[in-house]
Order: sequence, then C-alpha cells, then structure tokens
Amino acid sequence: MLLARTKSNPLATRILEALDPALTAAHARNEAAELGEVLIFAGYQLAGRHLFVPEVSITHADQSAGEYLEGAPAIAIEVISAEQRPGALARQTQIYFEHGAREVWHLDQRRRKMKIYSGSESQARVEEDVVSTPLLPGFTLKLRKIFGD
Repeated sequence: MLLARTKSNPLATRILEALDPALTAAHARNEAAELGEVLIFAGYQLAGRHLFVPEVSITHADQSAGEYLEGAPAIAIEVISAEQRPGALARQTQIYFEHGAREVWHLDQRRRKMKIYSGSESQARVEEDVVSTPLLPGFTLKLRKIFGD
C-alpha cells in the first residue's frame, strides 16, 4: 500500500495546490461556509470501526478531531490504484456517505479519468474535462493539468 500512496503523491499534491487557494478565496467571499480546510493524507475515523486516509480531503467546517478527524470529510478524494478492487472501493464510498461525506471523487490515474459521486448520483469525467463542484463556488479543475502532460 505504501507504494501506491507514494506513486499518488504528485497527483495528490497537484489537487491540493488547486483546491487550497480556491477554498481560501471562497471563504474570503463568505462562501463555502460549511467547508473547513484542505488536507492531504489525513486520517478519518468513521463510527469507531473504519479508518480511511484519502489522498486529499476537505473537512467540514466544524469537524471534530481527536487522534483522527471524526466522521467523513465533506469531500474525499481518492486516487485509485491498480490494487484496489471495485467492490471494496464501492463499499468505501458508501461508508463515506453514511458518515457525512457530501462528495467522493475517484481519480484513476492509469485511465486518466475521474468520477464524482454526490449521494446516489455520479458523473464520469475524462482528462479533457474541467471539473467543478457546487460545494465550492467558483472552483474549476482542469483534469489535464492534474493528471500531468
């Protein structure tokens, strides 16, 4: 698992670098008040049973923390590795939503695609697309830039 996390670091860093200034700007405009901060490789304890560490996440504004953040992040961004089984990934996404996530993003670096889940809906994107989210007004993400040239 460490190898998969190491390989995803540059991608996670590019996502963090895109999200952080957008969230700061939204907060300065008094928007996205329900969102807290952008984190990289933060641990989230869900119902005491599950510990998830998404590559990038945005916390809820009032997210409680102990040893780990409590509950799901507002937005969980997972970089998909070849080792991850689709069934396990679907279950993880379901658990995120059961514990308060608003969106879950899956980035498939190998296929250069992204899928955004918001509850029961999902939207697939490919590297030519520009992504936005209603949770962060004014934010756009060019997937080509995130996946690298």
